Amino acid sequence: MVFAVARGRRDNFLFFPYPLSIPYMRLLLALSLFSTIAAGAVAQEATIQPAPELAKFAPVIGHFEGSGTVVPAPGIPPMQWTATSVTKKILNGHFIQEDLHVEFGDVMPAMDMRTLYGWDAEKERIGAFTVSNSGPATVVDAHWAGDGVLIGSTNAMEDGQPVVDRWVSTYTKAGATFKIHRTMGAEAPFLHVEGTMKRVAGGATAKSAGKVLGGLVAQPPAMAKLAKIAGEYDVKGTMVMEPGTPAMNIYGTETATVEFGGNVLQFRVVGGMEGTPADYEAISYVTWDPTDKCYRHFSASNMGEYGVMDMRWSGDGALVSNHATSMQGQPVSMRSILKIDPAKGIVASSNDMMLGDMPATTTFNATYTRKMGKKQ
Repeated sequence: MVFAVARGRRDNFLFFPYPLSIPYMRLLLALSLFSTIAAGAVAQEATIQPAPELAKFAPVIGHFEGSGTVVPAPGIPPMQWTATSVTKKILNGHFIQEDLHVEFGDVMPAMDMRTLYGWDAEKERIGAFTVSNSGPATVVDAHWAGDGVLIGSTNAMEDGQPVVDRWVSTYTKAGATFKIHRTMGAEAPFLHVEGTMKRVAGGATAKSAGKVLGGLVAQPPAMAKLAKIAGEYDVKGTMVMEPGTPAMNIYGTETATVEFGGNVLQFRVVGGMEGTPADYEAISYVTWDPTDKCYRHFSASNMGEYGVMDMRWSGDGALVSNHATSMQGQPVSMRSILKIDPAKGIVASSNDMMLGDMPATTTFNATYTRKMGKKQ
């Protein structure tokens, strides 16, 4: 359970749980090796199952209600909090989603957080991130320390000082207990958060801060600018399965909505190859990182891929994302460009890829049409 008023860790990585996969249909399509995927595989092969390591999250899934205390900084008296939490499988079971709603009475506005957990088979580790109404997204370094014991850490910058949180959550049939210790700057660690969550029979529903409550912090101007591209889009384009092969037609619907008090722009895409069912799905979250002065784009799909990318404006007419990583032992770099029209929102996108020592290849081109009356 991730529960802390923390800022975003500046990590960039991307993992693929299977050797051949269908990445996120705008930012990640350019990275996959498709040399043996046929059209039937593109249409979501039933044989691609969630990583077995995710079975360890079984104790985490459920509805919870709880309470505890939080100490914002050394010398400040503890504050009481109450919370509801709902954790479930999403994206065909390839990810675990935890929604947490925390209230502090009249002391401060409520906090809402969403954490996604997945499995990185190449690095043999959990991949996780948190978005919230309290500012930038946070990359979570999570590990199992025994049956039902999940530990994690985050690091960030707050007011020019490094902040490190370490948490331990212990899950049982009855519920969960957790503690978070925090280090701020050169100060000694202190007990930041502790509490107990009781498992309830489907009674608790974590509230959404995105559209009901305001942000715990003010919406950054950069997110206000990005919010103008919100809406529902029809997407049509082409994808090159492998360098040197003919392009294939793709289609989809992409919906961008402002969430978490204006601190997050959420994307959801559903689509597929022409002539196949639209059974590919991905979700992604864009937040602003004030330390690196760029957007962070976190994405996950129902094929198990998970990525974190930098995103920056190039003038006012394009959003450019870039990432460098490795895949199957080969270095890979990619660039994605979103063309933006002030009145129409997203109008086009493209992806370029460099894999190993191969020349750069344009692997994806698409046009976007915002549906009338669907501006979010």
